Amino acid sequence: MTTIPICVKNEEKEIDTNNIWKDDLFDRKEVANNYTKIIKSIEQPYVLSINARYGSGKTFFLKRWREQLRKDNEHIIFFNAWECDFVEKPLLPFLYNLLVQLKEQKLITYDFSKDLSNCQDIIILAFKKIISFASNGIVDIEEFNKNKNADSIQLPKISALEEYKQLQATICEFKEGLDKIVKNLGGKNLYIFIDELERCRPTFAIELLEAVKHLFNVKGIVFVLGIDRTQLKHTISNIYGCGMDGEGYLRRFIDLELELPPVDLKIFTNYLKDKFEIKNKTKELSNNWLVGYDDFNTYFDIFSKLYDFQLRDIEQIYYKFNVITKMIDESELKIIPLLTLLMILKMKDFELYQDFNLQNLKSENIQKFLNEKIINRIINNENKRRLNHFFKICLALQPCPEDIDSTKFDNFNIDIFEIYELENILSSNHSDLIQYLKNMISCISIK
Repeated sequence: MTTIPICVKNEEKEIDTNNIWKDDLFDRKEVANNYTKIIKSIEQPYVLSINARYGSGKTFFLKRWREQLRKDNEHIIFFNAWECDFVEKPLLPFLYNLLVQLKEQKLITYDFSKDLSNCQDIIILAFKKIISFASNGIVDIEEFNKNKNADSIQLPKISALEEYKQLQATICEFKEGLDKIVKNLGGKNLYIFIDELERCRPTFAIELLEAVKHLFNVKGIVFVLGIDRTQLKHTISNIYGCGMDGEGYLRRFIDLELELPPVDLKIFTNYLKDKFEIKNKTKELSNNWLVGYDDFNTYFDIFSKLYDFQLRDIEQIYYKFNVITKMIDESELKIIPLLTLLMILKMKDFELYQDFNLQNLKSENIQKFLNEKIINRIINNENKRRLNHFFKICLALQPCPEDIDSTKFDNFNIDIFEIYELENILSSNHSDLIQYLKNMISCISIK
């Protein structure tokens, strides 16, 4: 029997080329099929973007779409910009990855172990000249052959008209080389995927976009940019100032923008629950919201609507909950409705997480605090019963005054005797159950 580890790092799975979409929870294969029809119809130099929030499964989609296209005998170059973000300038790592992948697909031939000047391929010669211009003569091409060290690469510094003419001629040679490659594809396009631009340093992202625009404007070359458009517009503002029209700037580069469709988060939370085997071993405990795990998904679905959650956010919370379920004895008090909310607040709203304490849950202000901060933002007929349960838990966390007026709790049917009974159960465990749960989230169990 396989044991689920306590700590599980989020590692990207190797794609099964025999079953590319086997981990596809959200029918992305159908999306890829539709997008493929679009890009195969393109007959011009073109830049297309796939817009999705960071952490929403964009890279998962792009990599599997790439494999699907390769399986259909299309030629794809894939460049993860963030993986090269440590290099000062993006031109060299991008061109290097381009050439390596062109060679892997037998579209060009060269050998980095030999002097590039011995190669007669026009694109390789142009590549060498571009490096020389871009580095202002400070890169030794033979040393580059050995080390592939791009740290010293700078943008071209044109100090004379003759240098400008040479650079323009080199760019023309480079484009001629690309055009030759594309013409050898028998009428097919060459697709260049660039992913995770929004995660890069602002200067890196902008300079890579500029390189795409100026160096690759060749018929038959189609760029597919995986971006978080909102974040990328912030990046542009960081470079050019808040007055810059980021939207207008991006339109200079992007000919068509597509959106990844939204996903059903319940599908993902059910998947994570099964993946981490989040369930009680003892059946008697499974439906007990004081100690059981069964209601975690239910309350996560309710409280997650307080904030904008991406798949990566949800995954991190379930990783944390997996640690709790493996570290804390299953009979230990966990108060799942409250624990779920606190885990969400700690990630998404740390100020409210700190404010969620016994002081703010005193009888004189508990209704106002909970209604304003939480309940009124998410209450509906479907989850009213669950929120009623949660509200009773909060009332029972500290001694309930004798003269409490249950009619003041507008949204809930409050049975005072039920509150007293619940209070007796909870008070026998810890004096401050909220702090107890916060310590549990930090993987510290206090007795």
